[in-house]
Amino acid sequence: MPLIIKILVSGILKRYFDQTSFQIVLNDNATLRDLYEYIHAHWVECLPPSIWNRDKKKFRGPVIVMSEQRVLKNDDEKLYNEQIINMFRFISGG
Repeated sequence: MPLIIKILVSGILKRYFDQTSFQIVLNDNATLRDLYEYIHAHWVECLPPSIWNRDKKKFRGPVIVMSEQRVLKNDDEKLYNEQIINMFRFISGG
């Protein structure tokens, strides 16, 4: 059964995606790496090298990917149906 994942995009990342909230469909047993592959396939041309590593097909350090108030870091982490994933760029200042 395919997984439906809801993506929420916040902050400066909104300028690179055509929507701030959207759903994607991934294969059953999809991982965070599969999500990154999907993002690469659909938005690589829109994402600048400062936030998207084209060689590794994943976000660079300042972009935080979270679900259930927890940062997702392990590329092999399994995703689940109807999971909500938040993506935003970390900006610090004083």
